[in-house]
Formats: sequence, structure tokens, C-alpha cells
Amino acid sequence: MVFRIIGAQPLTIVGITGLLSLFNYTIYDIVKIYYATLYQPFLACVGIWAAIFHWLFAIGNNCDYMRYVTDFSSQSFGMYVGIIYIIKGVEELVAEITTFNSTQGFMACGMAILYFGTIYSFENIGQSTLFRPWFRGILADYAYPSVSSITVQAKQFPLKKPGGSHWDFFLLGATTFISSILFIPFPNGLVP
Repeated sequence: MVFRIIGAQPLTIVGITGLLSLFNYTIYDIVKIYYATLYQPFLACVGIWAAIFHWLFAIGNNCDYMRYVTDFSSQSFGMYVGIIYIIKGVEELVAEITTFNSTQGFMACGMAILYFGTIYSFENIGQSTLFRPWFRGILADYAYPSVSSITVQAKQFPLKKPGGSHWDFFLLGATTFISSILFIPFPNGLVP
């Protein structure tokens, strides 16, 4: 709602993503080793720190320097996200088998294998000769987990950032700051 009213760009996607959920889960695992009730204040400090960096980047016009960063950083981050999802998925499947009955656990394993097979097939259909090219493209695009971030950062798609992107980045810092002091989940914004 905030971005709809005072945001500069027509397309800014804001919400809670799986990455933020994993981030929160990891922070909780670290904090509970010491004292679990410190989770909310610690998360608020993390959010305030993130908001400050959003503001500094927006004010200093540092978003423009992303074009000098190689694709290695975004590909490394993509690999990190994939590995984390695999680890978390295996943990959940093992917990499903050991906590509940084995039938539920094997059903969950079957669904995980079918999901992997579906995505793997969609990625490979893009290079095959099955179906028409436009339909293969749709299926192959569906298999990418974050098409929008690839489009925003890839050199083969030279997207120009308007001046409003800095305002939206600043605004994302403001909403992160407000959510930190209210102890609500951080927003995750994809600002093209």
C-alpha cells in the first residue's frame, strides 16, 4: 500500500519471500543458543541496520554501481539460495519421517521428487524440440525461481534504472525501519 501511494515506479513488488523466512529462521537458530527472548530485539536491530544501509545506498546513488558488479555475485547468491533450500527441504523431510508415521514421510518424499522432476523437465524442455517454441519458452521461464532479479541485473538485459528507483530503494528502507520497530516481518522489495 505504501509503494502504491508514494512509490515512484509503477512496478515494485513488495512482500515476504521464502528468503526472508529462511533469514528469520537462521537468526532465530543463532539467537536461541544464547537466549531465545532476545530474538525480537535482535531482529529489530538487524532491520534498523538494513534500513540505514538502504538509505545510504539511495542517498549516495550507489544503486547505479551495480552494473560494475559481475554476474558471479548474483550467480553465487543463486547457488547459495538453492543449497539452503535443499538443506531445509531435506531437514523437513527427515522430520516428517521421524516425527509422524512413515507413510506421511514417504508421501512427502514422493512429492519432493515429483516437484524436482517437474522443474528439471521444464528447464530441459526449453532446449528440446517438443512443442512450439513459444510454449517451450513459457515452460522454461516457469522453471527459473527469480526471473525478475535475473532480468534486473543481467548484462544481456540492459535495463535502465530511472531516478525513481533510488526513491523506491529509500522507501524500502523506511518500511524496513518501521517494521523493525513494530516487530513485524520485514518487507522484501524487488525494485527494478
